[in-house]
Amino acid sequence: MNSREAKASLFRYAVRTWHPLLIIDEVYVNYGLADMFVLKPNMQSIEVEVKCSISDLTHNELKKHKYNFEFWEQPEGKWMSRHITNFFYFMLPAEIKDKALEFINNRISFAGVIIHINNNNLRVVKRAKKLHNRNMTVEMFMEFQQVQARKYAWLKSQEHLTL
Repeated sequence: MNSREAKASLFRYAVRTWHPLLIIDEVYVNYGLADMFVLKPNMQSIEVEVKCSISDLTHNELKKHKYNFEFWEQPEGKWMSRHITNFFYFMLPAEIKDKALEFINNRISFAGVIIHINNNNLRVVKRAKKLHNRNMTVEMFMEFQQVQARKYAWLKSQEHLTL
C-alpha cells in the first residue's frame, strides 16, 4: 500500500460510509496537517491519518502534539478558535494491524483504526472515541470550503508544469 492508493481508497470509503458534506485531503487544521478531513451531514468531523508502516506510525507520530490526549479534552473555553475534530482514525495496511493496534491502544487510545485490505476494501477494526460534542459552525465550514477552493485553484494553475 502506498499513500496515494490508500487515500484514493479512503476517499471512496468515506463517500460510501459517511456521506460527507466535505472531504479535504492534506489540510492544515488547528493542530497540524490532516491527511484527510471529513465533515458529515450532522456537522461532526472525522480526521484520518494514513500510515504505511509501523515506523511511520510510531516514530513520527509520538513527536506530534496533536496526539496528546489532554489536548483533545480541553474545556471548550480553552479551545483554539478553530474546530477540533470529533473523531480521529488511523488508516493502516492489514499487514501491520496487530502491532499497530497494540501501539495505538497503549499510546493513543482514543484513535480508531481503519485497515486497508485492498483498493476497494477497507474495514474499521477499532472505533474511535468521540472526543467532544461540539459541531462545526457554518463559519468554520465556509472557511474549510475556501481552503479547498484555493488548493484546487493553485493545482489548476500548476498543470502546465512538468516534473
